[in-house]
Parts: sequence; C-alpha cells; structure tokens
Amino acid sequence: MHKKVIIVGAGQYGLIASYFLKQQDVDFLLLEKNDRVGDNWRKRFESMKLLSPAKYNALPGLSIALDGDVRPSKNQMADYFERYIDHFEIPVGTNHRVNYISIESGRFILRTDQGNFTCDRLIMANGISQNPIIPNWVKKLAIPYLHSRNYRNPVSVKGKKVLVVGEGNSSAQIAGELVKYFEVDWARDHKKKFSSLYLFGKNVHWWNQKLPWSKNKKTGTSPIFIYDGLKKSLKKVKKQEPVEDANGSLISFSNGSAAQYDFIIYSEGYNPDYDLLNIPDFELDIDRLQQNQGHSSLPNLFFIGIPYQRSYCSFDIREAVEDVRLIIEKI
Repeated sequence: MHKKVIIVGAGQYGLIASYFLKQQDVDFLLLEKNDRVGDNWRKRFESMKLLSPAKYNALPGLSIALDGDVRPSKNQMADYFERYIDHFEIPVGTNHRVNYISIESGRFILRTDQGNFTCDRLIMANGISQNPIIPNWVKKLAIPYLHSRNYRNPVSVKGKKVLVVGEGNSSAQIAGELVKYFEVDWARDHKKKFSSLYLFGKNVHWWNQKLPWSKNKKTGTSPIFIYDGLKKSLKKVKKQEPVEDANGSLISFSNGSAAQYDFIIYSEGYNPDYDLLNIPDFELDIDRLQQNQGHSSLPNLFFIGIPYQRSYCSFDIREAVEDVRLIIEKI
C-alpha cells in the first residue's frame, strides 16, 4: 500500500499531525504498534493523573469530556485519544509495529508485522520514551526490580523495604504511593527542586499563561510538583543520594553509604527508538534535529516529539500543536 504521507506513532504528536493532514485532505496513514490507540497511557501505573487540567490537554478541534479544571487520569486520556481517532475518522492501522524502514527510488519502505507500506514523506512520531535506559548497576541485582513504566500498583511489589530510583514526578508519585505499605527509600539528585502544583488555588499551567516567561529556553529542568497529600507522604520516605553501584540486594550510594533492599523500582531516562531507520548515509543527530525543529537532513523525513523541539515547553500539548503545525506546513 502506498500513501503520500505515513506517520509512525499514534501518541499526541501523531494525532496532532493527523488532524492537520486530515484538514488538508492529504492521503496519509497513521501506524500504531499497540492494539488500541491510547494504550501507551493505559499501560502506566493505575493511580497516575496528568499534572495539568483537561482544558490544557485537549488536542486541536475536540475538547476532553471533563470539567476543564479536572486533571485527567491516564485511562481518561487513553479513551480521549481513541475518541479523537473516531471523531475525525483518522485512517489508522493499529497493531502495526514498524520494524524496518528503508528508502528506494525516493520512496520510504516500511516493513511492519502486518505487511509493507510505502510513502513519499515520512513523519516519525514514535517518541523518545520507548527504550528505557538500563544502568549497569541494575544488571548486578539479585532481587526483583521494575522500570517505573512497568509499575502498576503496590500489590505487585514484594518484600518490606523498597528503593525508588528516579528524578521525575512519576518517581515521586510512586514513592508516595508505596510508603503507605512499605518502608521506602528514594534515591535522586537532591538539586532538583520541589514546587507546588497549585498557587493561590490555580494550577501552575494557568499561571504560565498569565505570566511572561521564555518559551525559547531549551535548557533547565522542571521541578517535582507537589499536590494533594503527596507532600505529607513524601515526608515518610527516606531520601538517599544517587545510586553508585549494586551487589545482590546491597545498594551503594554516591555519598559512600549502603543499604539492603527487597525490591527496586528505577527510572533513569530513555533512549530514542529510531533504530528501525536503515537509510544509507543518514545519521541521526538529535541536537541537529532540535536546531532544525524536526527537519532531518533528508528532505522528506521529519521528526516530531523530540525533546525541546522548538522551545523549552515542547512537551506541553499547546506548544506541541505549534511544533507539528510548522512541520505540516513544509509537507
């Protein structure tokens, strides 16, 4: 099957690109590896909610069926993504994992589990959070462990003493949830700051719209946001320095201390999943893609959803819309 444009990945970036292509009546196809659109959300831990309210997470043309100030759950976002596909009648092939992409006579060839496709222009929207980084110390563990993306709820955690390793909001939420049932330590870089998710009754995303700030900033890290009872829960969690090494069940920390654990949940970031690109003379350079706002060195190959694609807040859906719009204009 040949299409003018193929989009790989039906996350928020792929859906936004599909919306704009649909509006322009372009012959395109969206390919998604999961059984259902939104499954990447469904697979996250059960208690997860977005940090921003529904009114800031709507994709172009269709609001989320929630009160605008309600923070959607991960399943509500998954169902919304599926509804979005149905509403705009977006052509999508689910359960189509793309395994290999090559180029021949100016056309891209995509080999999937369900057959082969060709296209004139290719948009890679499969994101950068597909391949979890596995630190060397994890391979030395003789106790059960999980990457945070595989954590679902406290029921599956074993033992009495648990170590959570990670810098982000998900790690904070998991540690806060587990401390109700286990003795929990949390290893992280203590330079990262905490911030309230609500200021004077308003979500920080509301303040971001009202106050001047630099959207062109491409460096810096977002804080760990505190909300509801999370601050109280985290006070019961013992803070540890970053992990230095492991030996069986013994974890060594960067300050020279060590402790024994029964279970580990870690998150050390992700690597981009672009190994499926097998194009001679094409070298993937994330820094250059950032500088070129998603335009690759090949004229008909585009990337959306890379870190800081156009600005400091490119992960924000409102900014992602503009990132994608600029790509679609070129197509």
